[in-house]
Amino acid sequence: MHELGLALALVFVCEGLFYTIAPDRARQVMREIGDMPPEVLRTAGMILALLGSFLLIMLRR
Repeated sequence: MHELGLALALVFVCEGLFYTIAPDRARQVMREIGDMPPEVLRTAGMILALLGSFLLIMLRR
């Protein structure tokens, strides 16, 4: 559970840095994501979830 908390904290840090360094780009990316069809978002989400799971397994070894 501790590792999950660390991972979540790292996500917050990365998100915060993105909004701090490039707020206009962040808005543009959000608009572009909003214009994508649901199928594309589902596919991208699944790929990212699988990649994240794979990385977690590899790093835990």
